[in-house]
Amino acid sequence: FAKGGQAQTFLKETTLKLREKLPAGSLVTHSSADSDLVHGTGYFEVMRGVADSVDFIMPQYYNGVTRPNTDGINGGVFTSALAHLRTLVTDVFGNDPTKVVFGFCISGCGGTSSNSNAQQAVSVMNELKQAY
Repeated sequence: FAKGGQAQTFLKETTLKLREKLPAGSLVTHSSADSDLVHGTGYFEVMRGVADSVDFIMPQYYNGVTRPNTDGINGGVFTSALAHLRTLVTDVFGNDPTKVVFGFCISGCGGTSSNSNAQQAVSVMNELKQAY
């Protein structure tokens, strides 16, 4: 969002036009870094405005403000992924957790210690299952 309002307008209009023009049954989704979806950011506000036109979002819970693979979903050194996810569920999608898909990185994120192996992913998903 280096272009501020211009980028936000583009994203909003593109999302709404896709929903309008795509055939019935098509999915409109977003997948952004968790850091872009922090409450109060431009992207977060755009998502609030287009939530009814989006089937689901998949925040990338890696390389950003959370590290659930090492911190668990409640956080530790980094921001709580669970708190982040709950804010999206409540403030963007009207308490519908099915609209937020938890995104993992399985390779290519080693520079930030964000790669998740199967055991870590299962552990995070079990924690999410308990929370929801």
